[in-house]
Amino acid sequence: MLWLAIAAVLLVAAFIGSAVATDASTFCPTCHEMRPYYAAWKDGTHGHEGVDCIDCHVNPGMAARLEHKPVALLEVWAHFFGNTSFPLPTPPTVPNARCTRCHPTVKVTRKNFSHELHAAKGTCEDCHPTTGHAVSAQALKDAGIFNPNVVTRPLALKVAAVNGGKANLNGHVNVVCSRCHDMKATGCRACHKPPHEERGDCAQCHRPGATFVFTHPSGGDCASCHKVPGDHPAAATGKQCALCHVAGKSWGFSHPKAGATCVNCHKVPGKHPSAAAGKACTTCHASGKSWSFSHPASGSNCTGCHARPAGHYAGACFSCHKNPGASWAFSHPSAGEHSWRSIACVKCHPNGNATYYCTCHNGRPPND
Repeated sequence: MLWLAIAAVLLVAAFIGSAVATDASTFCPTCHEMRPYYAAWKDGTHGHEGVDCIDCHVNPGMAARLEHKPVALLEVWAHFFGNTSFPLPTPPTVPNARCTRCHPTVKVTRKNFSHELHAAKGTCEDCHPTTGHAVSAQALKDAGIFNPNVVTRPLALKVAAVNGGKANLNGHVNVVCSRCHDMKATGCRACHKPPHEERGDCAQCHRPGATFVFTHPSGGDCASCHKVPGDHPAAATGKQCALCHVAGKSWGFSHPKAGATCVNCHKVPGKHPSAAAGKACTTCHASGKSWSFSHPASGSNCTGCHARPAGHYAGACFSCHKNPGASWAFSHPSAGEHSWRSIACVKCHPNGNATYYCTCHNGRPPND
């Protein structure tokens, strides 16, 4: 039993000793692929100040360090049997909590720069991706571990680099942000909060300047910005707004030209003559503001809109109605030498008004 106890103590001591040894930053370059990272750490601020690798890559506390050992064993496996080229497609993340252990507050004395505002937009490593070790591609090439198929572009490097900014938005006011930020790549919403709901890229409607000048886009889907009013003709929903509206500040209404399909926007009234259904609206209506009614000129087809009364004469309407539209007053056609006012109607219309028959001349009047 004594030997078992001694063996157990030795194993525990060996485990603790190996755990402590592998926690040291000097252990990292024992794998050749870590040497460029170790060299960059040693020459950097963290190396000079004695901040070890595990301080950033492992959570604090002995329990967390022991929990990380299986992960480290996987790295050993990768060293012998896996892919040891860098950069990694998905590099290890460093949570903010590991940074704030040493940097609980950040004092920035640079004029017109708010660290609090920037910190609220992302993680520490978004803006400080190379703090622990700034490893160049050349260093990875020299070590024979460079992977040209992976290009890491942390958020900060996409839009900002100290003294590497670009004021590349024509018309934009001169701001201190452009010292570090590529203004075009950063995007408007990084600094500006729109007063309206999401409508896509700000540059579609706005031009950089002191007042963020609005310029209405040409073409595009109107409904992406504009809401159809409740009193809008239902039939017009989904149609091209530009058919009736002039794009711009007022969205003034301009009635489509004659020839357009009226029923796309207008509903035929219930009291409308049923015989007129299917006819061109502009036959009787002048398109525009009032849609005022204007009766067609003489010679048009009356029965296209009007139904004849029962027993009505079958001839042309204009033979008896001389004032179409206004009064439809009856005016009897010429009866030759006879005056229709002095002869009873049945003399000429024995079978009703739909036909006529001259009863005095065997059906036909004499030739005068």
